[in-house]
Amino acid sequence: MDKFELKLDQAARAAWLSYVGGLTQDEIAGQLGVSRPGVQRLLALARQEGVVKVHIDHPIATCVALGHALAERFELRYCDVVPANADAPEDGARYLAVAGAKRLAQYVERSEPLTLSLGSGRSVRAAVEALDRVERPQHRFVSLIGNVARDGSSNRFDAVMALADKTGGERFVLPAPVVAESVAERQAMLSQRLFKAIADVAAASQAAFIGIGRIDAQA
Repeated sequence: MDKFELKLDQAARAAWLSYVGGLTQDEIAGQLGVSRPGVQRLLALARQEGVVKVHIDHPIATCVALGHALAERFELRYCDVVPANADAPEDGARYLAVAGAKRLAQYVERSEPLTLSLGSGRSVRAAVEALDRVERPQHRFVSLIGNVARDGSSNRFDAVMALADKTGGERFVLPAPVVAESVAERQAMLSQRLFKAIADVAAASQAAFIGIGRIDAQA
């Protein structure tokens, strides 16, 4: 057995004592008769040579791997994937809300003033509701979609008002229906001064949070 094989054998022993035996690096150093930095080098060698193979048995681990693959495939800065259970679909919505709130918090918790634009829908609203309260009156939040439903009622999935309430930030709500009745109505709204002013605020957003809705024949 050559020197490298002897070293790899010792690395395997160190890896077993660490990952299976649960010993500290100091305890491993005492057992193998090496220094603590020597144990660190042995563990690094074990990982480098594929002696150590990590398997995390949890749904989140699969989601992390899938998110990483999607990010690489489509050249995304990041991609969060959450678990879904066909028998309990509400669990998926809860995970989605928590993941969305985590990303949203990375912006909202900043101290420098910023502008965020938000769409509408269950997922965006749930992410805002899952966000912790924090005083950020210097921020601006603007709607990307109208806040009036077809029957004239307010959009119950509006997220801008909820986020502004949680932070004390300035709110800009789009005074328009969620869906225009015609192309002519859309053109008329686009020509309004107030509509243009809010669109200018949205254009200054550092980030936009939107939902994609349902993915089925009724979408």
